[in-house]
Amino acid sequence: MTETEPDIAALAPRRQDRRLRRLVMIWLRKRGVSRYQPLLVGGVDRERSRSIRDAIKEGRPVEARDQAIAVELTQRTVQQRWIVYGTTFWLLFALVNEVLGHHFGFPQALIVVGAAGFFTSLPFSLRDIRRARRWLRDNEHDADN
Repeated sequence: MTETEPDIAALAPRRQDRRLRRLVMIWLRKRGVSRYQPLLVGGVDRERSRSIRDAIKEGRPVEARDQAIAVELTQRTVQQRWIVYGTTFWLLFALVNEVLGHHFGFPQALIVVGAAGFFTSLPFSLRDIRRARRWLRDNEHDADN
């Protein structure tokens, strides 16, 4: 075995970890844990999915058959708002740390470019969260999940 070849014995635990994680995920899905369930919108055709998303975006009600899909989409959007807030805080912290560091090289420049992309898209993410909350409120669902 040369230095460039990976040690097969060292790779085995990683494969086992992946298998174990996959088995745990499947077990959680079977038990009904909601965050591991596939989205309902994945089972509808593209035009119907687009009409549901447009209705949510415009704040208008959806057809009765699409109500469960629209509620699930908006509730998941509202539940994921903490990811946006947490990522913003973490990224600001990392950005200040990297920019004020002693050496500013290529990796730090990539962090700055990535942060610029994230902060450019941040208003759109916050807008989507506000729209989802408004849709849930207007359609008499709990918007504070």
